[in-house]
Amino acid sequence: MLKYFVRVVLILALYISGPLFLLTTNPKNLALPLLIVPYIWLYATIVCSLGLVHRLMFRRPLSQRTQLGFGLVALVPVLLAVMQSIHQLSVKDVVLVLVFVMVAGFYISRLDLGTV
Repeated sequence: MLKYFVRVVLILALYISGPLFLLTTNPKNLALPLLIVPYIWLYATIVCSLGLVHRLMFRRPLSQRTQLGFGLVALVPVLLAVMQSIHQLSVKDVVLVLVFVMVAGFYISRLDLGTV
């Protein structure tokens, strides 16, 4: 039970740190490498949240395939946010991201993780 508490506290720290970073910085005055931080934060928050929900619902550890799937699912909003931030998001781009996720999901489902 203690490890679930620690995970919940870490995820809450993620949920607090992201908006705090966004509210206290100005993107126009920010160094170029730090412009990537919100996207990394978004990805990490989604992956960790999905992992915690899975652990709480099913009470078993995550398999490698499930972890890869969560990473793939978390990639969708991050890619869409990146495209929106550079004003390149259109219906075609959303369809391309979804096709990419479906193809990658197919390959993940066929992946033999015992030999990796």
